[in-house]
Amino acid sequence: MKKWLTIFTALLLTSALFAQKSWTYQDCIDYALDHNLALKNVEYQVLRQEANSKSAYGNFLPDLNANTSVNISQGRTTNPNTNQIIDSDPFLSNSLGIRSSMTVFNGFRLQNQLKYEKYRQMAVQNNYQKAINDVTYLVMDAFIQHLINLGLAAIQQEQLEASDKEVFRIKKRISLGLASGSDLYESEAQLASDEFLLIRMQNAANISENEIKKLLNLPVDSTFVPEDIQVDPSAEPLSITEAEQNPFDIQKLPEMKSSVARFKAAQRQLSMIRAFGQPSISAGFGWGSFFTETRTDANENVIPYSEQFNLNSNLSYGLSLNFPIFNRLNQWNSIQQSKISLAEAENDLRIMTRDTEYLINEALLDYYGVMAEYKSAIKTEESRALAFEVIEKKREKGLASIMEFYQAKNDLAAARGQSLRTRLQLFLNKKLIDFYLNGTF
Repeated sequence: MKKWLTIFTALLLTSALFAQKSWTYQDCIDYALDHNLALKNVEYQVLRQEANSKSAYGNFLPDLNANTSVNISQGRTTNPNTNQIIDSDPFLSNSLGIRSSMTVFNGFRLQNQLKYEKYRQMAVQNNYQKAINDVTYLVMDAFIQHLINLGLAAIQQEQLEASDKEVFRIKKRISLGLASGSDLYESEAQLASDEFLLIRMQNAANISENEIKKLLNLPVDSTFVPEDIQVDPSAEPLSITEAEQNPFDIQKLPEMKSSVARFKAAQRQLSMIRAFGQPSISAGFGWGSFFTETRTDANENVIPYSEQFNLNSNLSYGLSLNFPIFNRLNQWNSIQQSKISLAEAENDLRIMTRDTEYLINEALLDYYGVMAEYKSAIKTEESRALAFEVIEKKREKGLASIMEFYQAKNDLAAARGQSLRTRLQLFLNKKLIDFYLNGTF
């Protein structure tokens, strides 16, 4: 009863799945790039750096500030017209001014800061592209792993059905006196083992489904139905000889572009910090005026507001020179720290170049290794299928033992599982090779 309940549940789930939307691996990638939460954080870094770059442009512009104040003074105070100390009743005063300043020269610090921010922007933009590639690969890897788990569960389901069929056949032969009880015990043990393996593989499929739904940011209780992927084993993207004659251009890869941009940013940062020790020139401009009730005409009448602002108007402009002499070795320390950062960025670039070359070589080795495994797995599966067909016919005629039957059955299941795994792994490896050729998935 238990095994029939398991089969019925599997069929029920299968029929429910057919009613759901199926996902291709490209559907998954497109959806993940729009909804993956980790990718959103990298996108925010790009937006933040874009703001920093715009701010660096703004440093070339003059600033402009306006100020005004309203005061009521009484008692012993200063007359704003004569600057004499007086004893006065409460009187109103109002001032208004505009100030503007602009950096004329500061050792090219602003120019280097602008280039520094632009290189940092290039770095984070390529980091974002790398994050897109990482999410794409993770989704493809999770998608393929889920297909493998589903395929292994389907193969094991067929194994279970074959074992159940054998138990039924042995019971019938026992009733006719053509088989012994030991065969029944062996077949029931195999049935129980197949049930256990099916449950374990179904659990693995549930876990891999949960993983890909997490990458896609789908609801936990949603249903995910993947479409299978077919691979043409004869379609090789690049032969080993071609790979040697036409080496991969690693400079296309976003991680390499990002590393180069960080190195150039470190160079500009050193130039920018050195400029702090250079003389700087700035220009300033100001205008102001004020009104006070203490300013009167010959008849002791307060001069009107607009007339006072014309009378009290003042204008100032000029240049200022600042020459740093000694700042307690802060400038020296900043330069030394910047030199170290530049050396680190250069070393990181070397490490990235070396690691990328090894990753490409590893991808090629994996691809051709899996290609050979897949071709061998296809041949093995075909041979195992023929062997099982022969054993099954002999078993029906009583010419093969139950152990021979189960050995052939298990060998066929293992060969089918290996063919499934290598077929899907070959697809993933091919995509990785294409990525290293083009710099993007």
